[in-house]
Amino acid sequence: MYNMIYGAIALTELEFGPCENWIFDDDEQATQFYQEHIRTKMQCIKTTDTECYLADGSMIRLHNMRAYGLMEHSLFPFANEKSLSYDASKTQHRRYRFSLNIWLSTASADYRWGITQPKTEVTSMNKPANKITRDKLLNGPGDGTAPGQYCKGNDGAASCFQLIKRDGWVIKDDYPW
Repeated sequence: MYNMIYGAIALTELEFGPCENWIFDDDEQATQFYQEHIRTKMQCIKTTDTECYLADGSMIRLHNMRAYGLMEHSLFPFANEKSLSYDASKTQHRRYRFSLNIWLSTASADYRWGITQPKTEVTSMNKPANKITRDKLLNGPGDGTAPGQYCKGNDGAASCFQLIKRDGWVIKDDYPW
């Protein structure tokens, strides 16, 4: 899923130029661009307005494509009914849902998040993911308005994803299933 999203971005950049130059009037226009140009380069066997179903039964859901350059995905890597019927109120992100948030454009990200490079991955802890320590990704607490945005927190889907990625795509013994 991770490679597929980045591959689709790279192919779209070949057609439309670097992503940091993509400019949209509003979120609706940005979402339409995603649907018509990024998602079409992914290996979806079925799509809805926001979802891309893959051949193995897993699913990628576009959560937001923001006009200001933030692309937020929910990843459902397990092909089963329990996974795809994720209920945020039950805090099941640790097992069934992960988030991949990417700043494509640095224009608005720079003042808010201190991001100067396109395609920077972020959590909701007000920092690029690679600037958050492993311990903080796992145990928190999150910063500012996102106190539960760490893997053991109540909504740490992006932090859990970054933790697994940081650990070399391995789910280590301290992972909070």
